[in-house]
Parts: sequence; C-alpha cells; structure tokens
Amino acid sequence: VVQALKAQQPGREVVLVSKDINMRIKARALGLPAEDYRNDKTLEDSDLLYTGVQALPADFWERHGKTMESWQQGGTTFYRISGPLVPTLLVNQLIYLEAPGAAPLYAKVQEITGKTAVLRTLKDYGHQKHSVWGVTARNREQNFALNLLMDPDCDFVTLTGSAGTGKTL
Repeated sequence: VVQALKAQQPGREVVLVSKDINMRIKARALGLPAEDYRNDKTLEDSDLLYTGVQALPADFWERHGKTMESWQQGGTTFYRISGPLVPTLLVNQLIYLEAPGAAPLYAKVQEITGKTAVLRTLKDYGHQKHSVWGVTARNREQNFALNLLMDPDCDFVTLTGSAGTGKTL
C-alpha cells in the first residue's frame, strides 16, 4: 500500500503509521518509511511482541506420532505432521519439546502446506563442534538465534531481550 501511494503521489511524503511493531519492522526492511502511531499514550511493552518460539504440548509424540512422516537429509531430520497443532504454526517459527527422561526436540517450521507442516530439526550450536567462529550457544534461545542467523534461507532476523542475554556479539 505504501509503495502504491508513493507511486500515486510522487510529490508527497508517504509514511506507514502503525502500532504493529512487526509491520513496521517489515516495512523498514523493505526500505519504506514507518513510524509508530503517537497518541496521548504509547505502549512500550516487549511482552506483546511475537516471540517466534512455541513450546509443543507434552503429548506431542502421542498425538502426532502415528500419522507423522520422518526422513533424514544431509544429517538433518525432518518431520511432516498434521493435526490440530498445524494451524497454530508459522513458517520459520521455532518449536521445542523438553520432557524429563527424553531427548529434547528443537525444530524450525520449514513449510506449511494445507493441513500439514514440515519441521526441520536444528543444529546444536551449544556444542563446540558446531561453534560459529568460536561462539557457542549458552541456552535454548541463543541456539535458536544462531540457527536462524546461520540459515541462508532466512533473510531477516530480529532479536529482542533484556540486557545481558547475548544478543550482541
């Protein structure tokens, strides 16, 4: 819409004004001017931002194991799932399942087609053999960030968090 208005009104400044932080970030990534809607009060609550991370339900394997397809390609495991969880997922979303006594699952939603989603397991950047220029992840969130940053198919990554959580290298 902003690009169309800029073309339609070449002599005027066109700016996207929105309270939606995700929309403003996308607009800026495309080189379009964007700013927050300023009223009497502003909302600066990072808790309202989309995190990009979703915990899987504890019964994930029981509910999806029978209809799930899995395969390996290039040292990575892929899972094709269907069911009630799929509509809640988004492409490039990071998902995890940590259960006592079981190996954890850390994956990225690779693709969503109709009522199925393809999940790709993530590399463990917490292990020294997968370090990036000597840097290793210290927790789940840093591992997620390194997986996104090292993914050539992911063009834009935004990291938020409180001071001292490892956003800056």
